[in-house]
Amino acid sequence: MKDFQAFLDRVNNQRKRLGISEHPAWYRGHQQQTYKLLPGLLRHRNGVKHERNLFAVFRSEGAGHIPETHGDLETLALMQHFGAPTRLLDWTNSLHTALFFAVMSSLSWKVEHPCIWILNPFRLNYQSTGQKVIYDRDDRLQLNYYEAAKIQAWPFQLPVAIAAPWRNARVQAQQGYFTLHGSDLRPIEESAPECVKRIDIPQHLVREIIKVLEASSTNSFVLFPDLGGLAQKLRRQFKLF
Repeated sequence: MKDFQAFLDRVNNQRKRLGISEHPAWYRGHQQQTYKLLPGLLRHRNGVKHERNLFAVFRSEGAGHIPETHGDLETLALMQHFGAPTRLLDWTNSLHTALFFAVMSSLSWKVEHPCIWILNPFRLNYQSTGQKVIYDRDDRLQLNYYEAAKIQAWPFQLPVAIAAPWRNARVQAQQGYFTLHGSDLRPIEESAPECVKRIDIPQHLVREIIKVLEASSTNSFVLFPDLGGLAQKLRRQFKLF
């Protein structure tokens, strides 16, 4: 486990470089180093063009499944949860969760060029809104999402870090958070490079990380606490790919 400990030391060093000491860092795992820190909506050429209608149709046709108390951002989080393209990008304050998505979320044993990203959410919000807080139930983000999407006029340029009070079982299990992109449509590593650091995972370390995650019971069923998560856990457990 010496190699894994050396990897943890690299993580801690990068945290310090980002100015993270007392507050938790946010992490995100990628199976490929080439993947950008860009939300699903912005990965599509016509995503922004359809943003308003995506939201309106989801809210209208899904009304029977959306609590009446949900505001715009709560509904946006539901869209993200169920796979609709949004401006939200998922993060976690659990390093193990990020490592899972980097090396174990695929059913294939061959994961090439994985990495994790580290984010200082307080620094990001200070650069984006001038406030060194994480927007949550108490420190609310003042945003009418539908109106902003309709005219593509956002009150912030850089992404904003959000601790969602509208958590569902998966978000809770994954210790999840979000960033919400604003008017700057570039990936976070380009628009706010001082706020993120990437750590590549060498191929020889992948097996060791998988063993560490399995020993800590970080698996599909824990992070996706439903029958779909259980099914994926069983396929990996019995090597039925």
